[in-house]
Amino acid sequence: AVLRIVTFLDVVAEPALATTHRDVRVQMLDALGRPGEALAAMGAPDENLPPADRGAWFLRRAWLQSANGDRPATAADLRAAVVAAAQPAFTQQAGVLAAAFGFFDEALEWHQVGSEPGRDACQAALRRGLWQQRAGRLAAAAVEYELAFQRAGLQRDRVFALAMQIAVHRVAGTLPALADAWLARARGTGPALQTAEFAALGEVLRELGRAREGLQLLAGPAREKFGELGDLPLTLAIEAGEPEAAIAQLQHQLQARPADAAARCSLAMLLADQQRGEQAEQVLRQGMPG
Repeated sequence: AVLRIVTFLDVVAEPALATTHRDVRVQMLDALGRPGEALAAMGAPDENLPPADRGAWFLRRAWLQSANGDRPATAADLRAAVVAAAQPAFTQQAGVLAAAFGFFDEALEWHQVGSEPGRDACQAALRRGLWQQRAGRLAAAAVEYELAFQRAGLQRDRVFALAMQIAVHRVAGTLPALADAWLARARGTGPALQTAEFAALGEVLRELGRAREGLQLLAGPAREKFGELGDLPLTLAIEAGEPEAAIAQLQHQLQARPADAAARCSLAMLLADQQRGEQAEQVLRQGMPG
């Protein structure tokens, strides 16, 4: 089969067919792993091509330049593509291709985040965060992930963006600074924390061995402001070594959900650990039917 392809390539290289079958020849040379010959076969772009098609022609040549190991020529063709097309949507997609080739500065220049919240803007910010990471710029990556959180319209996107922001700070060694900044916001300095950020703050404080600060925060107005936080208050109380706070949290859960058997058992065990056996027994009896 390869011999037949090579024979066909020889045929379409004849002067009478070289122009009309040029694209086919380029594709086959590329498929055979001969990017240098494919580049030579491309020739020059048709002057009559519409802007978008002319831009696509340069992108195709950039692909071959990359396969041929010529990074400067790849970068030059990527830029030529953007200039030739002169269209925002084309430039946005060219940024993605530039990042795939490892040209992160160009990617960040071309691929921008929209001003309106939504999945497209969130995904663009997430991409930019990843490119900043790969370029070794962790602080800039954290900024992009924070923007992704702000632009996200879906809860799963918000959770992912927040997790990436925390992960970058963890790698950079700046997680304590992030916790301090969020604590300040939770206390009323700067933009208000959103509920997802507040919950993440609790987890970060626990990870840093600062669960007591999170517990103190929950003792104030923040608890009512952020509403249901799942098991976070209980976890913080246990991590902080505050059994009374843990007992209060479990009692609060049972008031809201008397049928919560797990919370009831946990409360009874905690009371028993505190040498309060009668109260533990009473909690268990209250959960029995009849």
